[in-house]
Amino acid sequence: MSDLDLLSYYLGIEVEQHEDFITLKQSGYAKKVLAKFGMEDCNPTKIHMNPGVKLHEDKGGQKVDVTEYLLVA
Repeated sequence: MSDLDLLSYYLGIEVEQHEDFITLKQSGYAKKVLAKFGMEDCNPTKIHMNPGVKLHEDKGGQKVDVTEYLLVA
């Protein structure tokens, strides 16, 4: 076994390890998808949802058609 220092990239996911938290990013994958669909020049935003939002299961919510979110190659 050998120590390869802190993890920085794993299975296509960029990993940043901090003292109190870990950040996971897929910006490389996002750029690849944007290029595939010719959207490299779309309007970017840094935060796509409000920071600190606590997600929870909506047991009484409506079912979502998951096929709407599939990428077909």
